Amino acid sequence: MKLIISSIFLLLSISTQATQHALVIGINQYPFDQNFSNLDAAVNDAQLIAKTLRKQGVILPENRLLLDEKATRQAFDKAWQNMLKQAQPGDTLILSFAGHGSQNQDNQPFDEKDGKDESLLFYDYNGKQGFIIDDQLYSLFKEAAAYKIVVLIDACHSNGMVRARQNTGKTRTGKYHIVPSIPVLPSNQADENNQLKHVTYITAVSSDNLIIQETHFSGKQHGALSWYFAKALNGEADSNQDKYLEPNELRDFITEKVRDKMNNQQTPKIKTGEDKPGIKLRSFIVEASDSIINIKIKKTKPPRDLKQFRQVESGYDLLFERFNHQIKVFNNTGDEETQFPYDQQRHWQQIINKHRLLKGLANRFDMQLKPIKMTLQEGDGIHKQGELLHFSISPGDNREGLMALTLFNLTGNGTLQFVYPLTLYGDSYNKIKKFPFHLPPLKVKPPYGGDNLVAILCRQTAYSLHQFLDSKTNPPTVEQVMAHLKDQTCQIGQYGFYSVRR
Repeated sequence: MKLIISSIFLLLSISTQATQHALVIGINQYPFDQNFSNLDAAVNDAQLIAKTLRKQGVILPENRLLLDEKATRQAFDKAWQNMLKQAQPGDTLILSFAGHGSQNQDNQPFDEKDGKDESLLFYDYNGKQGFIIDDQLYSLFKEAAAYKIVVLIDACHSNGMVRARQNTGKTRTGKYHIVPSIPVLPSNQADENNQLKHVTYITAVSSDNLIIQETHFSGKQHGALSWYFAKALNGEADSNQDKYLEPNELRDFITEKVRDKMNNQQTPKIKTGEDKPGIKLRSFIVEASDSIINIKIKKTKPPRDLKQFRQVESGYDLLFERFNHQIKVFNNTGDEETQFPYDQQRHWQQIINKHRLLKGLANRFDMQLKPIKMTLQEGDGIHKQGELLHFSISPGDNREGLMALTLFNLTGNGTLQFVYPLTLYGDSYNKIKKFPFHLPPLKVKPPYGGDNLVAILCRQTAYSLHQFLDSKTNPPTVEQVMAHLKDQTCQIGQYGFYSVRR
């Protein structure tokens, strides 16, 4: 009798354990509206996220992986209802969307500050059907209050869903459209500031005015948000290693990684309700980091002795292109990093070494610590010769005791400039006594192009690192930098900015 009762309790405990279910959407093709160009990366995003979710034990059958022609509005409704039927109260529902977003004239109730509703567009979108607006999604989520919900939207105009420079990638946005309300879903009742307590929203941008550019990862096109969401699911964002991704862990990891990769042109937004729904992990998936820089070369040839690079046709970190007697270098978001005379081939290696260092330092980001806050008062536009730039730097959490600051800048052509401490050594430069720390104004001067300001905040002053950097003008290796931080507790951050001659 005791064995029978024990077995019943065991069955009850198993049946009441919360499970996780997913619906994943990726749409490259938009054949029914000429205002929207086809994408390259959205299907890659969906396939990557689906693969990673399944490795973590999330229930994702094939009929809930909707790609291109399978991703119609009707198919979404059917898949959502299928997921609700399969799930039990208390389970977690994960919805991922990669594709085009748009804005529409706000429908009743008129609840949008800018007078526009945000929309996600499905494969069958034609201007009159095949989309869902933010109010309708809100209603879906509100009706599913018995579940915990995590929503990832990698599309332009996604901020309201609670997705200038030379552009080498495709963007996930479209024109402003005026479309009628579709009474397929429950009545509209959303307010973009009304946060449901059981929902965590992860969106590609923090402002609806920003666009999302597809970029390159490991030889394929991806959206940066989707790529780093998959990395987070591998366990890289789990700072306390409890196999549960909390919203604050996702925010710290994804925001830092996306901003670094997209050169400050994209900042994701993560909002969560009182219940703070997150994602359970089954295992940590360790992936080897690659410090090799992928380069694409046009109209020229690389130096014979060039090292630590991989030549590719797509998926590049840097593009080297000849224009008459100059070589121009562009990064993955299409910004011009630098240019140099065609016959001065030594610059190739120095530029590659710069990006190897930045890539290596990004991989040393410490998830046990909060990200460093770095702001530029003048904003993230193109800064002109003679302009003064005002940077402010703060630790992510003052309680972590990170008060010893090291700053250096890497110019577009790879030159290292040791910025702080300003002198070696006055006592006033040992530790910062009050944050935010306002760096003395930096004047824009040659070399122009893409600079990267690197901040290292430690608990103790990194004397040996300062002496090492003060003697350098070429980029060191990441191993050299980290050797001088041995036995230190430090966080690393970086900030990319761009300049031109008047």
